[in-house]
Amino acid sequence: MSTAATLQAGIDNLLFNCIEAKPGDSLTIVSEQGHGGHYSATLDKVIEAHARNRSLDAHIVAAPVGEEVSAFPADISSAMESTDHTLFLARIADQLRFTEHGCSGSLTMSYALDEQSFASAFCSAHYKFFVALKSLINTALFGGKQIVITCASGTHLAGVSPVDPGDDAVDDVTI
Repeated sequence: MSTAATLQAGIDNLLFNCIEAKPGDSLTIVSEQGHGGHYSATLDKVIEAHARNRSLDAHIVAAPVGEEVSAFPADISSAMESTDHTLFLARIADQLRFTEHGCSGSLTMSYALDEQSFASAFCSAHYKFFVALKSLINTALFGGKQIVITCASGTHLAGVSPVDPGDDAVDDVTI
């Protein structure tokens, strides 16, 4: 598969398997722009163009770069309130992930920083696979089970895992 095809597969995985966008949905891409941005300077435009080619109503809103913020700027809040899906390619989402935002659409933070990342096998691996893997790991780790970790250098840890309520909605971070 060509680099362009794997890049498109990675973006499709994000848009349609993770975010679960449907043709005709609106997508706001909140992006760091300007000097000091953490993401590729062109990634937002690449995702926006691909989303539009796949029948999404996509647009970009600029986020402040390198500033400490205590609330979403008015233009970002307004965009979040009037869109089906908000995709953050900006560190502002990490800073404000526990604040009230008034958004009724989905909110997604991408940690893939550039086109090379989106063209990787990791980004194109089906999102639902990772959701299933997370569930299997939680099942293995939680539920009051005895866990023992040892190694040849002398490590010996033993304990009983906490009981997981099995409700991802109560977690601070989800996959």
